[in-house]
Amino acid sequence: MKLIQYFFEGRPAYMAIITVCGLLMLYFSFRKVYRMVFKKEFDLLQLNYILLFGSLAFIIGILFQAYGFFIALGAIADAGDIAISLMTKGLYLSLIAPVYGLIILLLSLISWGVLKELNLRRLKK
Repeated sequence: MKLIQYFFEGRPAYMAIITVCGLLMLYFSFRKVYRMVFKKEFDLLQLNYILLFGSLAFIIGILFQAYGFFIALGAIADAGDIAISLMTKGLYLSLIAPVYGLIILLLSLISWGVLKELNLRRLKK
């Protein structure tokens, strides 16, 4: 249940956009596997979409983190003095979206690399 808690702490609207990128990455991965296994089609077409959506997930996570920093620094400037514990909690929350995007990026890199290698080996035969 900790993952669901992270999802809501990282702002559901932001996390949903990153999740859509992750789902698109999975869609193109499974589509490629389907074409390889059932249709015996071995090519490199549409393989880069896997990497594209994984990269987008990470970049969008970084963008949301920067936006969160912008808002937080404005609030700190308005408040004047602020407790360190409050500031570290904000930093912790701002890292949830980029870490989620990074996990999706790592999965897309693994999927892309494995599928590309399998396709290249099959094409060389």
